[in-house]
Amino acid sequence: VGSMASQALRDAYKEQFLPRRYLDELVTGKYSSSQLEQAHSFFHSDLIQGETLLDLGTGPVVLCSLMTSSRFKHI
Repeated sequence: VGSMASQALRDAYKEQFLPRRYLDELVTGKYSSSQLEQAHSFFHSDLIQGETLLDLGTGPVVLCSLMTSSRFKHI
């Protein structure tokens, strides 16, 4: 049995995740330029650092791995 925090996370996921939209964007490769610019600026800022990056939830997409490969030794 999970904690209240994990239950809240599950509930938020069920309410906010849009599987059809995710699939459409994944299959068509439709990412807005602002999304890509935000991800690029985040991954190349001083906000994240370390040797290992655990990539969660990006699905079968290598975009984040490509953006972070110069900042992390292990992804």
